[in-house]
Amino acid sequence: MPSWKTFRCVTDALNDNLPDDAVVEAVQVSADLSSITLWTSTPGQVIGRRGSVAQMISEALNASLGMHIRLLIQEVGDPPDDELFGDV
Repeated sequence: MPSWKTFRCVTDALNDNLPDDAVVEAVQVSADLSSITLWTSTPGQVIGRRGSVAQMISEALNASLGMHIRLLIQEVGDPPDDELFGDV
């Protein structure tokens, strides 16, 4: 299980490198620290032009954790309408 130091490194890397209007809804860290998944509704802002923002985040994570981390960015989709309104 990842330690609090790992989560602190991840949040610092995100806060330092993400644009102010980019929103990450959830962060999932694998148990062996081989990959970190960012769940967002705006993946284009997290990835950046030609992957520049994602590359900066990845480099910051690699430097702070001292190992190669695979950064995955997943899009949070909109829920179907029937889930929003229930049985109408």
